[in-house]
Amino acid sequence: MLLRVLVLFITAACSHPESPSPFDDESDADVAEGLDASVSLGEKSQALLNDGDSDGIADSNDNCPKFANPTQTNSNGIGPGDARELSLTWSCGVLGDHARFQSHKELMILFAPVTLTGCPDLLRVSAPAPALAFPHLSPLTQRLGVHSLLELLPGYVDTIGGSEVLRIQIGVDPVLGGAKAAEVWLHVQGSATVSVTFFAGNTNLGVKTTTNQGTSWKRLSATGGALFDRIEVRAASGRFGLIGPGEGVMFSLAGAQLPCPSGYQRVGGTCVDINECAGLERVCDSLTSCTNTQGSYSCGACPPGYRGTGATSCIEVDECAEQTAQCSPLVSCSNTAGAYQCGACPSGYRGDGHSCSDIDECAENVDSCDDLVTCSNRPGAYECGNCPSGYSGGGQTGCLDIDECSGPQRACDGLTTCTNSAGGFACGACPAGYRGTGSTSCADIDECAERTAACSPLATCANTAGSYQCGACPSGFRGDGVRQRAL
Repeated sequence: MLLRVLVLFITAACSHPESPSPFDDESDADVAEGLDASVSLGEKSQALLNDGDSDGIADSNDNCPKFANPTQTNSNGIGPGDARELSLTWSCGVLGDHARFQSHKELMILFAPVTLTGCPDLLRVSAPAPALAFPHLSPLTQRLGVHSLLELLPGYVDTIGGSEVLRIQIGVDPVLGGAKAAEVWLHVQGSATVSVTFFAGNTNLGVKTTTNQGTSWKRLSATGGALFDRIEVRAASGRFGLIGPGEGVMFSLAGAQLPCPSGYQRVGGTCVDINECAGLERVCDSLTSCTNTQGSYSCGACPPGYRGTGATSCIEVDECAEQTAQCSPLVSCSNTAGAYQCGACPSGYRGDGHSCSDIDECAENVDSCDDLVTCSNRPGAYECGNCPSGYSGGGQTGCLDIDECSGPQRACDGLTTCTNSAGGFACGACPAGYRGTGSTSCADIDECAERTAACSPLATCANTAGSYQCGACPSGFRGDGVRQRAL
């Protein structure tokens, strides 16, 4: 598929009086004269007698006496000088459903059948009929026509004929300021009767036809000089194309005043910067700064604790709800305007709430444990051990020595001594005639039964508490029962 290039040109009506006219029926000077009553593209009328636009060029020699252009530059050599031309070249769009163009650039690019966005909507070109048709310009012949199924036949490429329709519409971009066209020029090539239907919105303003042989410029306007914003080009007979190189279609705009760029307002005939920061309705969020610049402004960043942009709005961030606050998990979190506040660390911890560290009460000797017990640190607290044996009470309340020697339940046997000491006691030895320890019990020794008593075998032995007693010697013996002798 051949790559194609389209260049279309929109111009206002000014001309160089010494330039030869490219049109077959009227000169550029005639066109300019016919549009003197219209104000186009923001021109200012000035009342100088010999130099109406004060550009240093006498009106008699000025290619556009109503608009200052001291260099008299006319890059393309067609129509008025550059100062009065709105030159549209295909630099930001493609043919398809419609085309978009970038203004004030002398660029030509190859295009493919896709639609780009983000370009000024200055001119739209489409082929509403027949079905499956689209505008087509050959890079070889530089001839704009309509490509449809009919063009598959030899000799039919890049022309308009039969039921084919080429629609060219002035765009709606604000750069045009609501302009409409007063006239259109078509650079026609081919033997045909050219039919042009004029429209203003949806209103049909009528049809004009012109006969062409060879290659020539055709200048057409709506009936009664009505302004229009769209044309539909057909072949009433024969076939033709709109030929380049350069511009193949030119419009003369009328009634247009270019608006001030965004950020400016018109004061008299001058575009003055709007100070958006000084307006009654603040353009930046009240929490941010606003800096005016030429044609624009800039908003400062939202302060910490807020999200968004100063140009839209600063929304307070709830760090607590979003769990982005840097508080210890042991404390509470309270959201505040643009910030947050951490609660106090709980008992047993120290810190500022952002972080809390456990206090080791045992290591720092700030615990309340008795000196006799162990102290074990716990998260946020501590634990006291039990009082040792021989003491009563609790490790945290205090350990009291138990006097095992007093009270009804004496720790030592009643036959022994009992000496109390801190956390313990000591029992004396069992007395003679007893065996055991004082801390357990003193058991009486039965010397008679154990035959440890020193009684005479002729005498009786009677055990007593802690001792024993020998009986009297039998008759015929004398003694104390311990010893005996015969009479």
